[in-house]
Amino acid sequence: MLTLIFRSSIVYHRNATFFEQLVSLELRLKHNKLIMRYYTIAICFFCLGSYSLAQTKDEKIARLYSVEQLSYLKVNDVKEYNLLNHALENGTYVAKAPEGKTEGFTQSINWSLPGYPTLLELADQFGIKLENFNQYIRINGTDKMVVVKSRIVLENELSNKKN
Repeated sequence: MLTLIFRSSIVYHRNATFFEQLVSLELRLKHNKLIMRYYTIAICFFCLGSYSLAQTKDEKIARLYSVEQLSYLKVNDVKEYNLLNHALENGTYVAKAPEGKTEGFTQSINWSLPGYPTLLELADQFGIKLENFNQYIRINGTDKMVVVKSRIVLENELSNKKN
């Protein structure tokens, strides 16, 4: 009578010799080592990707704040730090400027680069900061304006995003 036991896709025979069982065990260990190697590589890539993403956000904020201010925000004012991160990604949008309107804009800028300015670029080049009101910036030579969202709008977006 032949009795087979299935484990980890390796077939054992109860009457197998010690050598056959040892070879089968060795194959199973090699298989497990291979799987563990793949898991280790996947975890390393995930950790490196997360680390590089965090570095990118910090580098962007560091262009607006000193190292001391950034350290303070991370430790003591996490809400503000999260707001700044959110604002870097979602702080501006481009809209069509109302026809014939020349007043009511916070500022008028010349923009010759491809695409439209982000909050980081506006802060770097034109000194725009987040305020408690929306800012409307006219792009000269176009019928477009950049809207910089207010702190209130960004905080509302963050609270809705968490819920």
